[in-house]
Amino acid sequence: MDFSTTLGECGFSFRLPKQPKYGDEIAIKGVLQNDAERFSINLCLDRPDGCDPNDEPEWIAYHFGLDFTEGDGNCRVTQCSKNVNWNSPLFADGEVFNGRTVNVILRLEEESIKVFYEDTQHVADYEYSHQLPIEQIRTIELRDGIAQVEEIRLKFS
Repeated sequence: MDFSTTLGECGFSFRLPKQPKYGDEIAIKGVLQNDAERFSINLCLDRPDGCDPNDEPEWIAYHFGLDFTEGDGNCRVTQCSKNVNWNSPLFADGEVFNGRTVNVILRLEEESIKVFYEDTQHVADYEYSHQLPIEQIRTIELRDGIAQVEEIRLKFS
């Protein structure tokens, strides 16, 4: 499977009010554009001084991407990180994403980042082992096809 290493336009960016820790959760609800081909959530580390804030970040602790280009209502999920260059991505089917609504909870655990669809009362739908330190995450970016952000909720442990 191919992975597009180009991120689209940043539709929403949010700076975390404090340093994240293990056990913290980030809940994101939003609506995608009707013609969205992709959508991504990026947990980014600080940018170097003098870097254009509109440029693609060099350090992404976690990239959660949805790709709708395969048609038939199917969705492919990509999980990876970026340390100047992209690390090898993990791919999975996005069976839980069957429409234009995004409702996910990202839980920062000691060994991995777990992603839950709608609630945390079940086993995580997706999981990705840490590649960069989570305590250095400073910004959440929503890219590629976000029409409306309905809610971002932070639960600090």
